[in-house]
Amino acid sequence: MYSNKPDIKTICKRDFSDSVNNLKRYNQAPAFFDMKFAQYAVGQHYTESLHRLRIQNSDFRNCCFSAPITRTNISGSNYVNCKFEATDIQNSNFQFGTFENCRFDRNYIEGSNFSNCFMSDVTISNNRLIGSNFLRTRFRNCRFCGGEMLSSSLEFAEFQNTYFENLRLANLSMEYSEFRKVHMDNVILPFAQLPLIFGGLDYILSTSDHIAISADMGDIQSISVDEYISTFEDWKTFLYHRELYFPLSNILLAQNKTDEALESILSGILLMINHYDFRMLKYLCKLAATHPNVSKEECKKLYKRIKELISMKAMNEEQNYKYSLHIDDIRNILMDNPKGEARLSLSLQTNIASGSERQLCEIIRGLEILMDSPIFNLTAKSITIRHDSPFEIIIMAVGALYALKKVTDLISQIIHNAKVSVEDLAIILNTVKNQEENDVLDNELKKTALEKEKLELQKLQLEIKEMEERIKKENIVINITHDINEEDKIYIA
Repeated sequence: MYSNKPDIKTICKRDFSDSVNNLKRYNQAPAFFDMKFAQYAVGQHYTESLHRLRIQNSDFRNCCFSAPITRTNISGSNYVNCKFEATDIQNSNFQFGTFENCRFDRNYIEGSNFSNCFMSDVTISNNRLIGSNFLRTRFRNCRFCGGEMLSSSLEFAEFQNTYFENLRLANLSMEYSEFRKVHMDNVILPFAQLPLIFGGLDYILSTSDHIAISADMGDIQSISVDEYISTFEDWKTFLYHRELYFPLSNILLAQNKTDEALESILSGILLMINHYDFRMLKYLCKLAATHPNVSKEECKKLYKRIKELISMKAMNEEQNYKYSLHIDDIRNILMDNPKGEARLSLSLQTNIASGSERQLCEIIRGLEILMDSPIFNLTAKSITIRHDSPFEIIIMAVGALYALKKVTDLISQIIHNAKVSVEDLAIILNTVKNQEENDVLDNELKKTALEKEKLELQKLQLEIKEMEERIKKENIVINITHDINEEDKIYIA
């Protein structure tokens, strides 16, 4: 395919050093032409200052940084088993970096940007961190131990299975960050920002960790969790009169006052739509969708109400642009995957060519019946046809991980003419049911449900048999590929 194309080496005829020196003559972006640092480094110990360099999109493995890093762009880089020890990191850009099994020990970090990073198994110990950003950064299995964090932003950051100890988190921006299975010891949390943190109030109400809440009353610099909880009624009054419906709804949800919380969320939805603030609208939607007290059905009702209210609004070009930025996320949050379940993407590459649409329609009909079966209890599903020749069928489904695996197995069996029986379907149904926690029906209802399930299984088995016979009779060939994202999640900002 590429046999007639020239070898790229023959295009680059000049000596590399000569080319670099020729470009340097113009005194533009000198850091870009600095060749001192390799883009891919293994086992390096950096003892010379990294100053005003552009070394973004680099890869560092088993490296140690113990010299100052100042005014350096190192964004988009990967760090594996690296250490940053007792050094100064100032006014440098680490955005979109990936840190795996790394350590930051005894550093002075000021004015630096770690936004949109992914940090896994990272220890941040006894650092002094001032005026730096961790906007939208994900911390997974990380540890924050001691040190000082001041005037820095952790907005929209996600802390999953992360441990904090000996820290005061009062002088930070943590709005719309997310606590997921966090643990703390001797930590002071921010008084005013807790109602603005996803999972923050639920954490303090359920934990036995050694934590307190910030205060500034002379000699008293913190209050107990119980005293903070006693302020909730004052909080609710203040937030209602200020029309701050996100923190108000968060408090109500934490108090298990779900009906009142939904009313508050609806009030917030109306206010945000009236002000064309679709970004804040998205935060309210995520609050509803991620809280265990709000059902999938309630989320769908909220989305329906949003669409009704928006349909009555006239929008100019600017407002319509802001709406278009966020509405797909809002739909995904409330309708397609409100509880962050697994997502299946499945491709069926057929040998059905244009002109044989009847065959295609029959296959689609069978797949729709299968996907709609209550056996799998899918949250959302869609079937898309890619109009290439031959046709490709693309299936998207959201639901419990075990159900999606069974969907994939069953479609594969059908394609390979494996003769799916009613007994096979019953095994799938029982597997799915055994994974579900809530089975509170009385005996009479259970009997009726079992009879209905039996009829559903027989109906589905007939449809599957018909599809298998059609595929075999008409020599339809289907190649299947699939991918399951076990944690489908929207990151908002």
